[in-house]
Amino acid sequence: MEPAISSTPNSSFPDWPWQRTRQETPGLYESYVDLEPGVWTKVKIVLAGGKARLYVHGAEQPCLIVNDLKLSPAKGAIGLWTGPGTDGYFANLHTTPAP
Repeated sequence: MEPAISSTPNSSFPDWPWQRTRQETPGLYESYVDLEPGVWTKVKIVLAGGKARLYVHGAEQPCLIVNDLKLSPAKGAIGLWTGPGTDGYFANLHTTPAP
C-alpha cells in the first residue's frame, strides 16, 4: 500500500470542531503526517497544562504542537475519536502521570 498524507486536526468539542478551528485559525491547530493504510500507527500525546504535543511513529519531534488548548484537560479524562464513516481501532493504551 502507498503511504498516505493525513491531517492531524485538533478538535475540542462541542465548541471547537475541526471545521471551526480550520476556518478561524487556518493551519494553527493541524499539521500533516505520513500514514500507511491498514498498518498500526504508534501515537504518543503529551499534555502539560494547556499545551499538547503529538508524536507519531516514535518520532523524536512532535508533528503537532498546540500551545493553547481550548479546554483545560479534565483530571484523568482521555477521549479518543475517529470521524464519521472512519473505522478506528485502539490497542495497548497506556497513561503515565507527569512527574
